Amino acid sequence: MKRFKADVVVLGSGAAGIMAAVEAHEKGAEVLIAGKGAVGKGTCTSLAGGFFSLSSQNPTTEESFHFIKSAFGLTDAVQAFTPEEHYRSTMEAGRGINDRQMVELVSRGAREKMDKLKSMGTPLLDIPSGCSVDNQGNRKNIPGMVLAQAMQNIVEERGIKSLTGFHCLDFVVEKGRIAGVLGITAEGEPAFINAPSVVLATGGAGAIYQRHDNPAGIIGDGYAMALRAGLQLQDMEFVQFYPVGLAQPGLPEFIFYPPYPPEAKVLDAEGRNVFEELENCESLNQAIMLYRDTSSILFYRKHMEGGLFLDLTEVPDAAWSEYYSLRLLSRYKFDFRSLPFQIAPITHFFIGGLVVNSQAETELPGLFAAGEVAGGFHGANRMGGNALTECIVFGSIAGVRAAEHAKDAGDIEISASGVEKSVPSWASEKGGDVRPEFRELFDDIKKTAWENAGVVRSEDGMHKGLSAISALEGDLEALTPHNVAEGLRHNQARSALLTLRCVLETGLRRKESRGAFFREDFPKKDDTNWQRNIRISLDNSTKNLLQEDTPLIS
Repeated sequence: MKRFKADVVVLGSGAAGIMAAVEAHEKGAEVLIAGKGAVGKGTCTSLAGGFFSLSSQNPTTEESFHFIKSAFGLTDAVQAFTPEEHYRSTMEAGRGINDRQMVELVSRGAREKMDKLKSMGTPLLDIPSGCSVDNQGNRKNIPGMVLAQAMQNIVEERGIKSLTGFHCLDFVVEKGRIAGVLGITAEGEPAFINAPSVVLATGGAGAIYQRHDNPAGIIGDGYAMALRAGLQLQDMEFVQFYPVGLAQPGLPEFIFYPPYPPEAKVLDAEGRNVFEELENCESLNQAIMLYRDTSSILFYRKHMEGGLFLDLTEVPDAAWSEYYSLRLLSRYKFDFRSLPFQIAPITHFFIGGLVVNSQAETELPGLFAAGEVAGGFHGANRMGGNALTECIVFGSIAGVRAAEHAKDAGDIEISASGVEKSVPSWASEKGGDVRPEFRELFDDIKKTAWENAGVVRSEDGMHKGLSAISALEGDLEALTPHNVAEGLRHNQARSALLTLRCVLETGLRRKESRGAFFREDFPKKDDTNWQRNIRISLDNSTKNLLQEDTPLIS
């Protein structure tokens, strides 16, 4: 078994993980970033639209101002987004069940964190409600990739160590506190990273769905590891579906990011403008920024009723080189300028996650969490632009606190034999192929998630989903891994099934519709009974999930 040692190990190399690593490094900690891919790559950050929502300064570009003005309903005279407006918009998007301390902290502190990120060389432009990634004069640059590269440069300039190709299996806990992480290296060898502080920044679980825009490896590893370590998750019933995902036959599925030109129209199968059916929403920009929940439901139903189409035929020629979303379409062989094309909602973001406090601390001493894997900040739905902002703010906080904890805790010694007992038997068998049964199992997981834990849910559908999970868990149990590659797929399927079970069981408990969660059998919001958070944990002895309702944190 390979052994590594650090003061702080960061699991995940997206924006949250990198910010945690940088802040911990600046506090004097020896830091190791461990992730499945290269630093910044293969993460949701690298696919992001590059927009950070936060209190603003004067906008840099006229185009960015017109987008935000359209989305937020600002007048020409109002060209800034105050901390109070950011707080209010975040709470409204979260339908009032956000952790208010976390929202206040982000609304008041994000600007300082963003200025620091810019000072480290990240190309950012100020816009009326925050910042956006500067494509540096190259209109073909993907904003998320520009951001990921800039943050990778920050890590390399500081000499922060990284371990790429590392697959986490479980936390190692000694005497009630974190002692490190057990995993498999890129070479297929079992490895133990010994550290008194661990920052979990592994992202969400969007890739457990049939239609999604996440990297393939985002399947709930962090959630499952936390549950097995005895920790609670919260708000797992809330999964955000992005209203506009490409669904044209023969073309890849991906998110069609804003800003959109004002001439863009969304039409149903009869050619009617769907915004006539959305209250207070007059444009696609508004639908994405402020009404993702209601627009996703409407768009999904229209898609199922015969099709939903994005019509760009009235967009002037000059705009096709100005808007990133339109430039992206030029890569594909379809006449987008002359023909409406099919769109449909696509799984985008997990709202819930680990229970943490405003200092990114979990209930397990030494374990911190930041980014999509953590819960609380977004409430019942995420406002557009808050994902990256959350990563920067809470990644920074997690890094500082992890470094401080490591200094106070000192070394945590643990015997090699104790860790080796936890290494699965398949870890000794290198090489070999992955049998098609594993792919088929994952296909069934994704189908179950999309059909039973998707945009529109019901008691009957969620029960069907749980029955399917039970059958799939039996199939997985019977599918004994023959080598490391199969063992990793087995572990990923185990994580995906446990995560999906959380989504379905919390969904059955919440008998209302709120934010990103919609039940057709309980279509109304019920503040009297359900303005609260649902927490869920795992009984490791019985493998049952335990739930409890918790009052709002004020």
